[in-house]
Amino acid sequence: VTVAKDNVKASRLDARSLWATGVHWMDHSDFEQGVLRDLQAAEGCLDRAAPLEIRIRDKREDVTKAKQALTMVERKRELANAEEDLKAKKDLAKAEKDLAEVEKDFTKEMQDFSQHCADALGDLNRVAGKDTADLSKSARAWE
Repeated sequence: VTVAKDNVKASRLDARSLWATGVHWMDHSDFEQGVLRDLQAAEGCLDRAAPLEIRIRDKREDVTKAKQALTMVERKRELANAEEDLKAKKDLAKAEKDLAEVEKDFTKEMQDFSQHCADALGDLNRVAGKDTADLSKSARAWE
């Protein structure tokens, strides 16, 4: 998530330098707002994904602890009663379910992030293509 956030920030700088170096054929504010909106939406996805990433780690630790508890119960099966065994299995099932839910939320946020980045890239590619076409027309006009 941190690396992805750094990449989004770099994309913002790249877009600003493109505007600063001569995209003269269009209204900068409309283009800038569109790309910045996409990049801000992508950053929002990452902001929401970061705590989910931490929760995934925590839930994985919960799963590990539950598995360890289950292993201890199974080793002491002769001494433990059936209630402890059942409780350990329920705890493990709950921990695994919680992990799956958090991983699902994280995956959704990362899919949204990818879509916003693709939208911003599409805008940049469209602008770059138009800029090239405008330069070609200008060159022919000077001839």
